[in-house]
Amino acid sequence: MAGDEALDVVSFTAGGYRFAVEARQIDHMLDHVPATVMAIEALLGQAPDGETGPRRRLQVGTHCIEVGEPVELRAVPAELIHALPALVAARTRLKGIRALVLEAGKPLLLVDLRAVLAQQAG
Repeated sequence: MAGDEALDVVSFTAGGYRFAVEARQIDHMLDHVPATVMAIEALLGQAPDGETGPRRRLQVGTHCIEVGEPVELRAVPAELIHALPALVAARTRLKGIRALVLEAGKPLLLVDLRAVLAQQAG
C-alpha cells in the first residue's frame, strides 16, 4: 500500500468506546429527531451504560441511528488499520466489527453498519 492511502470514516462514541464507519455508508447527518431512531449501542449489541452526553443522528439508508459525540468526518491512514486479532474476532459480542485502528495508542473500532442493518432485517 502506498503511504498516502486513507479511508474516509465518520467516527463517534458508543458505550464509552470509539467507533467509526466508512463515510460512504452514511447518507447524511440529521438536525431533527425523526419518529424512529435506533441507538447505536442496541444495534451493535452493547449493554446500555447510562450515557447522557450529546447525541447526533446519522441517516444510513432508511434508518436513523443515534450516536454519541464527538462525530467527525476524517481520513484514517491505511497503515493504521489492522485486522482484528483472531481471539478478539472469535470472542467479541459486538456486531459488525471489521477492523481495528490504533491512533496514538487509542483504539478505534471500524464497523460495517450496513451489514449489521441487513443482518437485523433478515
